[in-house]
Amino acid sequence: MDNSTNKHGLKRYVPSDIRSKIRKDAGFGCVVCGCVLVDYEHIDPEFNQAEEHNPDKMTLLCIACHGRVTRKIISKKAVWEAKSDPKSLQDGYVHDLLYVNTEDMEIKIGSSTAKNTKTILTIHGKPIIWFEPPFEDGEPSKLCAIFYDDNGIPISYVNRNQFRALSTNQDVKSESTKLSIISGGVKCLVMDREGGKVLHISKMQGKYLDTSVSIDNEDQLILKQGESSLVLGKFNVENCGTAIHLGRIPTIKKYNKLSLALAIAQNNRSRVLLDLRNKLTGWILGEEIFNLDYELVGFLRDNKVSSIVNEFIGCLIGSYIAHGDSCYENGEPIYISSENREFKQRNPEIGYDVSFRLF
Repeated sequence: MDNSTNKHGLKRYVPSDIRSKIRKDAGFGCVVCGCVLVDYEHIDPEFNQAEEHNPDKMTLLCIACHGRVTRKIISKKAVWEAKSDPKSLQDGYVHDLLYVNTEDMEIKIGSSTAKNTKTILTIHGKPIIWFEPPFEDGEPSKLCAIFYDDNGIPISYVNRNQFRALSTNQDVKSESTKLSIISGGVKCLVMDREGGKVLHISKMQGKYLDTSVSIDNEDQLILKQGESSLVLGKFNVENCGTAIHLGRIPTIKKYNKLSLALAIAQNNRSRVLLDLRNKLTGWILGEEIFNLDYELVGFLRDNKVSSIVNEFIGCLIGSYIAHGDSCYENGEPIYISSENREFKQRNPEIGYDVSFRLF
C-alpha cells in the first residue's frame, strides 16, 4: 500500500469504496483504450494538487495511456471525453495480453497441474480450457479459455493469450499480476499471470449447462454434474490429449428412430451434413438437425445453426457447419485443430468446421 502524501497531506492510497465507484464508472478498464491493467488517476487537479480523492474528477488509465497524457500526446480534454464515454463500455469488455509461459502447454488450476496436454477441460463436447499448439515454426503455443459465472453466463475469455473480460454487471480488477472477476457478489475467477511463469487459476466458480466447476479454499478442484460430484485434491497430468472430459453433447430422442430414418430417406428436401473429412455426420430435416443415431442435436434457422440449448454454433455452408473466424464476434475462442486449419486453407470460402460441437 502506497502511503506517500502530497503537499495537502492527501495519501496516494485511494479508499476501496472510492476505487469501486471509479472502476464501475470507467467500465473497469482504461477509459481511453480499454486495457484492464490500470491505475487510479486524478485528471484535474492532478494528485500533487488534489485535496481529496473525488471519483468525479478521477478515472482509470493504463500505464501507456497515462504516459501519453503526461507527455501531452493525449490532452486532458480527451481524457474527460473518454471518462464520459469509456472505451470498455463502448466495446462491452476490457482486455489485456497474457505474457505467461505456454511453451510446454502447462497450466495450474488450484493445486493441480497439466503439462503438454492440449485440452484441459471439455464439458458436453465444448472445449472450455485448451492450448493451441504452434502451426508454424517459431510460433508459440497459445492458451484459450471460456469462463462462466454461477448462473452460466460468460464472464471472460482467453482468446489465444488475449484476455477479455465482459465489463457489464461485474467487477474486474487487475492488481499486480492477479486478475480477478466478481459477478453477483461472488468471486468467480482469480488468475495469476506473472510474465514468463505458468498461468495459475487460483479461484474459479462457474457453470456451463448442468456442470459446475469450482476451486475451494483448500485448492481442490470440485466438479459437479447433475447429482454427481467429483473432488480432486491434487492431480498432475502430462502428455495427454485431454485432462478432463465431462458429459456428452446434448441430444434429444424426439422421434422413433425407424420413422425418422424413413422420413429422411423419403424427403427430397432433407440434406446431408459432412465434417472436415467429408464423412457423413448427420442430416437436416426441415429446421431440425439429427446425428447418425437419429437424435436431435440442433436447429437451423435463417441458415444459422444452434445447439438444442440455443447456443450459436455456426452457419450452414453447403453441407458443412462452419464459421469464418477462429472466434465468435463476442470474442469467444473456437477450438481449432491443425486438421481444421488445413481445411480452412483448402476451403477459404467455407471457413473452419465447427460440426464437432454437434456430432
